[in-house]
This record gives sequence, C-alpha cells and structure tokens, in this order.
Amino acid sequence: MESPNFTLIPNVDTSTCTAISLLLATLITFTIQFYFAPPPPGIKNTAVHYTSSIFHANLTARFFDRLYLRVPEKEFYRKGGDGPEDPNSLGFLQKLFWSFELFTITRGIGWNWRLAGIPKSKQRSRWQFVRASLLQWVTMYCGVYLTGIIGRNILNEWSNVENSQLREALVTISCNSIGYVVFVIVGSAVTVYSHFGIIMLPVSIACVGFHVGPEAWQDPAAWPPNFGSIKEAFSIRRFWGIFWHQQTRRITSFPGPLILSKTPQTFRTSPSRLPRITRRYLLVYISFLTSGLIHAAGALTATRVASLPMTEGGEMKFFFLQGTAMMFEDFVCWVIGVDDRINSPPSGTRRMIGYLITLGWWTFSRVVLKGIPMALAQGMDASKGRLPAVVDVVATGAEVVPGNFVRALVEGMKV
Repeated sequence: MESPNFTLIPNVDTSTCTAISLLLATLITFTIQFYFAPPPPGIKNTAVHYTSSIFHANLTARFFDRLYLRVPEKEFYRKGGDGPEDPNSLGFLQKLFWSFELFTITRGIGWNWRLAGIPKSKQRSRWQFVRASLLQWVTMYCGVYLTGIIGRNILNEWSNVENSQLREALVTISCNSIGYVVFVIVGSAVTVYSHFGIIMLPVSIACVGFHVGPEAWQDPAAWPPNFGSIKEAFSIRRFWGIFWHQQTRRITSFPGPLILSKTPQTFRTSPSRLPRITRRYLLVYISFLTSGLIHAAGALTATRVASLPMTEGGEMKFFFLQGTAMMFEDFVCWVIGVDDRINSPPSGTRRMIGYLITLGWWTFSRVVLKGIPMALAQGMDASKGRLPAVVDVVATGAEVVPGNFVRALVEGMKV
C-alpha cells in the first residue's frame, strides 16, 4: 500500500508545497484504506493484523520523518568516499537506490544521522559473520517454534504427554501464575526479536556473503546486533536506552524536538534547572507516547478485525508509564546520590538492585499493563483466567511469524 508514495521519492522535488501536498494526500489515502477497508476474508488471525498494522504505522512515521518534515536531498547523505555526496547529481537509478536505502535503514548506519549507542559489532571475517548469522537465524526460528508449541501445551495442560508423571511435573511447573508469567516474558522477547530478525538476518547474509545490495551493506560492520547486552540493563533507563532494540528510535524521537521548537525561546534555551528537567522529560514522554501510538494502531486494527469494540489495548498506558517509571527512577537515584553517567563502573550491589527493580517493573508492566489489556481487546478466552489469555496471545503471535522453516521441517517429518 505504501509503494505508490515510495516510487515518487526519486523524481519529485519535495521542497515545493505542491509536491509535498501530493505525496501527503497519497499517503493519507492509502493509510485510510489500510485501517478502514474490509480486511482480507482469508486472514482472521488478530496477531497477523496487529503486527502488520504496527509495521504500516512504522512506515507512515518514516515517511513523515524522512520526507514530509524535511528535504531529504538537503539533510541526508551517505558518509564515506571523498565527502558528503550530492543526491541531486545522481542518475535516475542511483537516486532510486539512494532513496531506497534512506527509507529502509532504521539506525542510520553509514549515513550522517547514525543513532548514538548502537551496539558494537564483533570483529569478524566475511564468512565468520555469515556462519554466525545463519546460526542466529536457525536458533531464532527454533525459539519461535518452541514458543508456540510450549504455549499451546501450557493452555492444554500438556494433555499430549502420555507419561503421567512427566505430565504432572510439567503442569506443576508451568500451569500456574509464575509459570504463565515466565512464559509471557520469555516468549514475547523471542517473538519481538524475530520481528526484526526475519528480515535483517537473511538480508545481511545475502549482502555480506554474496556481495549484493548497496556497497556499504556488504561490510559485516554494517550489521550490528539489534539488542545491546543484557548486562547493561541495570536500570529502566538503560533497559530502554542501551539494551532494547533501536529499530524505532529515530521515528519515535523526531516528534519531540519538533514540538519543543514551537515553545517559547526562553523555555528552549534556559539553563535553569526546572526548564532543563522539563525539556528532558518532555522529550522522554513524547518519544514513549509516539511509540504507544504506533503500537495502538496494531491493537485498533486487531479489535476491528475481530468485530470487537475498537480499543488501543492498553498500549498508550503501557508506554506512558515507562516514561513515568524512568522519571521516578531518576529521582530516587538523585536523592540517594547514584549517578550511572559517571565513568567509574557501578558496584555489584548497584547492579544487583538495579537488575531486580528493572526486571520487576518490566514483568509487571509487560504482563499487567500490556499483556492483559491486549488479550482482552483481542477477544482471547479468559474463562480460565487472564494470565492464560495472555499466554494465548504470545503463543498466537509466535505461530504467525512468517517464514518459519523450522516449523515446516518438523511438521513435514511428522507426515
């Protein structure tokens, strides 16, 4: 649905109001069709519509960031060579590929807008990178497949297990509140990881292994990990800023400065503590609320497809309260004199307490603030309780991850 907009990018002078109005009208038309046209009759799974609508909202935000709010030829350029390139000097096909690369990259690697804090790539040769990426790809799909299988068995209380003692042990371990929560946290993490890996891993293997695509993409250093080290997640701020993926960092962070630029200059430039703190957390909240809007688009579509009352499924509250938790954490750290920005490594006690608080908050917010509202919004069966309904959401999300050759292979062997 987005392709008609995209094909206009290389040829239209986006610095004119006429061109921008034309492109914006095209985008609005296709967005309305996407969210309000009758869904395909053969696709009733709410998980499919949830993820595809989030992806569409992601693309829409990219268009606003890279095209409507900027003149891309003037503000974006690839780094390297003899200096900043001039996109207007490129031929038609070169400009087309330039536009394609600008729109598809998410972290600005190789461009003048590379995000800060991207995880470092390991020094690997070409084939070491390919082997490691292949292993990640297979492992990812194994994890997704197991998430779906384990989730279904938990909901069915492992009825397919013939050994009664083993079945009783599995039920005791997994079919309770703690077991449900552990499955939701681990299973949702595996699924989120796969949402980026299903594209990034095979494309990186093709680019690096077979030297296809833009030249910059053929270097293993162009493909750093999507997630940072879990060791760095000893605070809520570090969880989101260092550990969690940065695939939407650019599109969720651009509205904040834009809104801030409309405030009085005295507020924008004041060095006083109150204005500085207000600006800092205003940017944090706007970033999280933008992410909430993108995810709410998925929930709204999923509920519409299921012929249920349209709702954002708790997404706005979930992301809003992430900013609140971060602000409260910063306040507590300031009161007790803890400053993680200091270069000296944090103590073991600081890390341990931080891990426990971050894990506790993430578990509560992911299950209670996001999981349960999402399950109820999508009409999952809650007759056995709300937590089993959340297990159902996670299992269903894993089952619809596309391209799972591991599942196809296992099921093929059963025939």
